[in-house]
Amino acid sequence: MIDTAGSREDSFSPRQSVATLCLVMKPGRLPQLYPLLQHGFVVQHASHCSIRALLCERMSVSSAYVENNIQTIFLNGKVVDDIDSALPEGRSTLALSAAMPGLVGAALRRKTALGKFRSGITLSRADSEAQSGPGISAVKLFNLVARDLGPILFAAGLTFDTEALDAFFSSAGRNVLSFCRKAELDGRTIPIEALTSSPWAGAVYVSLKVCSPSHRAPVAP
Repeated sequence: MIDTAGSREDSFSPRQSVATLCLVMKPGRLPQLYPLLQHGFVVQHASHCSIRALLCERMSVSSAYVENNIQTIFLNGKVVDDIDSALPEGRSTLALSAAMPGLVGAALRRKTALGKFRSGITLSRADSEAQSGPGISAVKLFNLVARDLGPILFAAGLTFDTEALDAFFSSAGRNVLSFCRKAELDGRTIPIEALTSSPWAGAVYVSLKVCSPSHRAPVAP
């Protein structure tokens, strides 16, 4: 499992309760979970951990995929050009996207000649180094990045805020039955319908692992 469990404050704590949820999906239904990737899963990082290290070492994404496919990155609302910038201390939000269309999308891409037009919202490496420290990042994936990495990350296991799962499964309602064959919570089988009523009550986070029995394990891009 990807090391993503942690505290809701700014660091991991063994006192935090983390429930373990395993879902067996029907073939072809995994994309219905992708809205969870847009909400964000949590990943712990040490002091002076760069965005590149978080993606390649902690999440096992290939450096080639990061360089060629993750074209737009936001850290706490600021555009990132340099992925060797350090993550800040405490809680942060890292949003990852493929290249977006239009002039605005072009200006938001990494290492673009149009970067001068958004200098006011660009993260400087000096600022990131000054604020560096241990913490956790809520990593959000969008568009083609979610499509490409979703199968690999869900198969490895991701950790989500309980609120995220509560909101997702409550809104999904009976549709949960259409894409889930089996659910296990902390090693015990639970009714699929129970997913809509917060069966992990009392936990701070839920470590979610998903598999589809008809598919071979995905290979990291």
